[in-house]
Amino acid sequence: MRNAPARLAIALLALLALPLGGCKLPYQIISKLVGPKATPTPTPIPAQPIAAEFSAIEDERVAGDSQTPRMTVTVTLPGTKHNDVAAMRVVTTKVVDDLGTNLVPENAAEAQFESAGQRDSYPGEEPPPVNVSIPMKSASRKAKVLKEISADVELYTPALDPAALVTIPKFLGEAGKPIVNPVLQAAGVEITILSKEQIEAERTAYGEKKRAEAKKMGVEGDFLETTVKMATESFLSSSWINAWLKVKDPKGAAFDYVYLDAEGKVEEVNRETEAGFVGLGARGTEPGPDYGLQVRLKTPKTFVRYTFTLRDVALP
Repeated sequence: MRNAPARLAIALLALLALPLGGCKLPYQIISKLVGPKATPTPTPIPAQPIAAEFSAIEDERVAGDSQTPRMTVTVTLPGTKHNDVAAMRVVTTKVVDDLGTNLVPENAAEAQFESAGQRDSYPGEEPPPVNVSIPMKSASRKAKVLKEISADVELYTPALDPAALVTIPKFLGEAGKPIVNPVLQAAGVEITILSKEQIEAERTAYGEKKRAEAKKMGVEGDFLETTVKMATESFLSSSWINAWLKVKDPKGAAFDYVYLDAEGKVEEVNRETEAGFVGLGARGTEPGPDYGLQVRLKTPKTFVRYTFTLRDVALP
């Protein structure tokens, strides 16, 4: 028979495999607690040169071991429309100051797509162009000029391909059954909006899966029951999630999800992923019965890639 310390150690190992859903933390915090994300696969399209225009420079010099000084240069991309872009990924490829110092940040190539947000414009005005923030290391106080800044930016623009947007009207009323849509089917994406009963069933199934795994590790008795209880209670349980989706997407075709209010206005969401399930949480008003769910797919037409270079940018 195993002694108590050994059993406790095994039980703790099992508990460490539990999902983060029960932590009740917002998506931005959870994303920092999980392991590093894989480097995105480069968009298989050539980068188009574009004449970026300097907009601003911000140098954040902070004190303390837990913070790192950094600098950001913001540019605009003439001819683009910011509000057509849903997300962007900026990769700093070269930054050098007049001292010859390389200011490209660590792991620059591992930059992730981030939401582009929306910018206000008034009737009759030209739509605002895309603003791009280029991250870099802070320059020495002795440096006066950034001699060269080069970066690539990938824009995810679903407006370029209507076939990339799949809308499920009044989606909360569709809970409990698979979404039937030919575009999703063609993309190999299967989505079920889970009902409360289905969520409970999935929790129970997950708990039993953890029971079987724990038994194989030799966990038994009270430790086993504690493991199962915690697994069941923590799975699909984040308090800030409005809707859970069961998603099968072997090709990785689904890029993003957003809510559409009763008037069709886009409302971005926070997102959590757990073992094949996607949780969506409103950033503002919780979705009502007239809200739609829009699934945004990756297609060759939805990505645009630009490359640009700035020279002789004065440091603050």
